[in-house]
Amino acid sequence: MRALYVMLTFFGAGLLFWSEPMLSKQVLPLLGGSPAVWNTCVFFYQVMLLVGYAWAHGLSRLRNPKHQALLQVGLGLLGLGFSMQVVVAPTDSPIGWLMLSLLGAAGLPFLVLASGAPLYQRWFSRISEKDPYRLYVASNVGSFIALLAFPFVIEPLFPLDLQRGLWRGSYVAFLALLLVAAWAFAKHARPLEANVGAAPAEPAEALPWRRRARWLLLAAAPSSLSLGTTTFLSTDIAPVPLLWVVPLAIYLLTFVLAFGAKDDGLLKRLWPLFGIFAVLELYTLIVNVPAAIVATTTLHLVVLFLAARVCHGELAADRPSPARLTEFYLWLSLGGALGGLFNGVLAPLIFDSLLEYPLALLGCLALAPHARRPGVLRNAGLAGVALFGLWLVFRHALPETPTRNVLRMSLVYGAPVLGLLWAFRKGSLRVAPLIAAPVIIATIALGFQDNQLHQERTYFGLYRVKREEADGRAYRTLFHGRILHGMQRHSDDPADRARSLSYYHPDSPIGDMFGALAARNQRADVAVVGLGVGSLAALGREGDSLVFYEIDPAVVHLARDSGYFTYLGEARADVSTVVGDGRLMLANETRRFDLLVIDAFGSDAIPMHLLSKEAVEQVYLPRLKDGGAIVWHVSNRFLAVRRVVAGLAEGAGLKCWARSDDDAADRGFEWSSSEWVTIARDGEPPTPEWRPCPPSDVRWTDGWSNLLQVFVSD
Repeated sequence: MRALYVMLTFFGAGLLFWSEPMLSKQVLPLLGGSPAVWNTCVFFYQVMLLVGYAWAHGLSRLRNPKHQALLQVGLGLLGLGFSMQVVVAPTDSPIGWLMLSLLGAAGLPFLVLASGAPLYQRWFSRISEKDPYRLYVASNVGSFIALLAFPFVIEPLFPLDLQRGLWRGSYVAFLALLLVAAWAFAKHARPLEANVGAAPAEPAEALPWRRRARWLLLAAAPSSLSLGTTTFLSTDIAPVPLLWVVPLAIYLLTFVLAFGAKDDGLLKRLWPLFGIFAVLELYTLIVNVPAAIVATTTLHLVVLFLAARVCHGELAADRPSPARLTEFYLWLSLGGALGGLFNGVLAPLIFDSLLEYPLALLGCLALAPHARRPGVLRNAGLAGVALFGLWLVFRHALPETPTRNVLRMSLVYGAPVLGLLWAFRKGSLRVAPLIAAPVIIATIALGFQDNQLHQERTYFGLYRVKREEADGRAYRTLFHGRILHGMQRHSDDPADRARSLSYYHPDSPIGDMFGALAARNQRADVAVVGLGVGSLAALGREGDSLVFYEIDPAVVHLARDSGYFTYLGEARADVSTVVGDGRLMLANETRRFDLLVIDAFGSDAIPMHLLSKEAVEQVYLPRLKDGGAIVWHVSNRFLAVRRVVAGLAEGAGLKCWARSDDDAADRGFEWSSSEWVTIARDGEPPTPEWRPCPPSDVRWTDGWSNLLQVFVSD
């Protein structure tokens, strides 16, 4: 009987967590790539998990086991009618659209699978005297294996259409297991009043609301931190399942470790270790060393593991008797959903930075048992308030002088150290991180950057406009995440402002493409997917037409209406902007173009849906005039994106050329190194510097891609 329920729980959890990245990947061609897409999907899954746990809690209270069994099996059979395919058209509300689309594609099967972990544990507790919480280990092991199998096995081997077929077949097998387990429960369940290990009836243990609230917070904090870690990874690398699942897999692994073994004093040793690593990570958010991306990414994952392990360890240590099992899991799922709500919905609305990430770390620190000592939380809060007061003085009361800047930097880098020393002097190493953390978080929240003119956060990313000076000139720059997305000279001379810079310099590879158009001595029609600051508008001639497709209205405002950049307003060409995902907008476009530029990276994240066979053959090529070309900006620190484009060209029988401008950054501040690839039906390369693309066996489609093929640049 135990083997049956272990198999059922393991199999159901595996199907559940296979469906998560499978459904989320289907969204990218419809909505576009963004870390927020995955976070919103996770929020949907957490809400459905909460509904599933509520269903399990209500079902388990029915006195007749046959009624429970029939209702669960019946719900599972109804789930066969769902397609597991996202087909609803996008709307102007990405969050609402995603939630409704996922609900229509997989709502009922997801509910059945989500309810399994607590329900089958409760069923098992009524037919066996063994510890039912051990089944929770099987559930999380199944989830963990499915998550890791998706990017390394399932995604590379099976396209989405085949995945859906395999998943539905596996779901039928799961229903067969459920039918056997439901029959066994209906036949052998003890009366509802009997508890495990006690033949006579006894009342369930009392649960004070303070204990329930602690369960809620211990579940919410690591859930929020997991999503914050995902945002960091997918913003700076790529919004793909490979990087979505790593934080979630670590999160699930900590459940396995917490509920699978006795504590034996391990938590007492892990809490101080977590505190030290948490402060170190928070400090890296201030220092922000882009070159140390591998080290900082590793640190983020280590801190996530430690934070989730100690919080889930506290939950495992405080689990109630089996009579309260389903309610316990209901509070855990509610906490997870609140963490998802905070990160996926509320944070983009109330913060102009990724502040929810350090706040989640602080929340984990505050849940430590030693944090309940008198005065600890009060002193931590006072430290943050004191720093805020000092910031107000530096920002508004003192004139902007070198002395103020020295004082500011001393505060930024010295306040956390002083907080730690103060805690050490009080003789409490355990509370030191909790004292230092609010100081660091206040530093992050207050944004101590004198050269920052504007900061804005939207569903699609975090943008910063900065003031820069170099070689006696003033500049305005736009950053998305860590990556420069354009710059312009800040000058009173229109001719000075009109020069395109960084990746878009007139002598850059993309400058070659516009030069080739000018050599034809004809009016050119150009479409650009991705706006940035509108640098490419400066390369257009009088009579040319440039239309920019930009998914984020905030970027359009920054480039056109904010006053920080003037490329669009002062262009010689006829320039227009269209708000929406470039692929979707081009699919509905009636115009045809001489040149199509794909430059829609978010930070360093690659736009997967813009790099597929369907995008090229069904959208891009039909929008080209005779002799037209498509050019991709493929600069990337981690991925050989040029191989993807070369593979697309080979698959479609097109010509392909590439040019790298690797030494551009050595020429001065106004230059940025870049790499571009262009494909066309026929013709010659724009200039002799463009070389034929090396052969590539990469063939990505909307339904199949493998990031591992291009993860290391050769």
